[in-house]
Amino acid sequence: MPDQKSEPSIHRCIIRNLPVENGVVGEIIVEGQNAAQCCDKILRLLKRKSRAKKSVACTSPTQSTVDLLDDVIQRYISDLIRRNLALTYIQLNRQTLGIMLAAIGNKPLASITGNDIRRTLDSFKFWPSNARRNPSMKDLSFAEILEIGKRSTPSPINSETYNSHIRRINAFFNTQQEADKSFRSPAKGVAKLIDVSTAAKNRRPFTRGELEKIFEPEAYSEWTKDKPHRWWGPLLALYTGARISEIAQLRTTDIHTVDGVTCICIQVTATGQRLKNASSIRAIPIAQPLLDANFLAYVNEVRATGQDRLFPHLPLTVAVKDGKAYIKGYGGTLVQQFSRYIKKHGFKKGIGSHVFRHTFASNLTKEKVGAVQIAALTGHTVVGAPSESVSVPGLMSYIDRGVCPPELRACAETLSKFYPGIEIPAYTPGQFAKALSRKSKFHK
Repeated sequence: MPDQKSEPSIHRCIIRNLPVENGVVGEIIVEGQNAAQCCDKILRLLKRKSRAKKSVACTSPTQSTVDLLDDVIQRYISDLIRRNLALTYIQLNRQTLGIMLAAIGNKPLASITGNDIRRTLDSFKFWPSNARRNPSMKDLSFAEILEIGKRSTPSPINSETYNSHIRRINAFFNTQQEADKSFRSPAKGVAKLIDVSTAAKNRRPFTRGELEKIFEPEAYSEWTKDKPHRWWGPLLALYTGARISEIAQLRTTDIHTVDGVTCICIQVTATGQRLKNASSIRAIPIAQPLLDANFLAYVNEVRATGQDRLFPHLPLTVAVKDGKAYIKGYGGTLVQQFSRYIKKHGFKKGIGSHVFRHTFASNLTKEKVGAVQIAALTGHTVVGAPSESVSVPGLMSYIDRGVCPPELRACAETLSKFYPGIEIPAYTPGQFAKALSRKSKFHK
């Protein structure tokens, strides 16, 4: 502490050994009638400044102030990988954020502005279509590819594609905002979705004539020879509205009878099985035409082999990226095979197995079946609920929906209204005896 000495007779105040920022002041002398008060003010002022400097020194900059955009993106992608999300989802996020990095540069996260976001949004129109699949661009950086795109005439970007970019950008910045409360998303108020509510949707169903062409007995029998999954995959897709990925991963234990209703349970019970979301877990009654076509005979034939997978000839697709394995499911092979089959019979590009879901939903809608009832079969998420509905999470956790789905009979009644307008080919028991006898060809 500095020494303070007052000499009232000559109105002098002396401050000795006063510590300051870079050393010590040996002596300060203040003279006059108010010398003591002046010294006191000097000491108080120096004390306040000292406290302010200490406060600034102890306050570290926020993470968003010091982190560069590239580092933040890498951490974000790593977090997505850690959550075991689908490889396609991760790659799409990497692309969107990579284009943003190329458009605005590697700057501190906190310095990114709304104008940077606008520059990013304007850059999407320059991104070449399927750039990462182009051999000449495969090894180029995002900045290099974007520069190539800018030298070409920009093409209009599909509204749905643009909106997908917007959602990824908003999700990225919202995540940073959650981690650092002092950070405000620069995309807020700027990255807004395009209204596509009135846009025409390219999700038409198969026509009756197209279904007749697909299931034409001679052509269908030739294509499905020794391939059980080819025979039953499209038929199940037509009469269940299920995704090909859900059908391809079925196990014989997923087919059983509950309260007199034979059904297919879409669920995850083994490694390799994947579902899109929680709404995808459901029980689908087996339509009478499938029963008449001897589907259960085939199920029993597979069970007799001791094989649990209903379509054991379909392999599990696993992609390896950056040293990590991503399970893509069992459906990829069948999707590709079916696409080649219908293309050979005159179908245009972009038409594939997913159209069975559109056919199923559209047909039931024509029969005046409500969206909620259709969603119970297709596994779509229902947004909103009747006001009288009551949620009992604890009780629902006790109910095994695979064994006792409460809406099963209602689903069976809904399904009975589905008629695609064609007669499907019937399975001859033992038709795939040769294929099922070659267990060395089975995949786990």
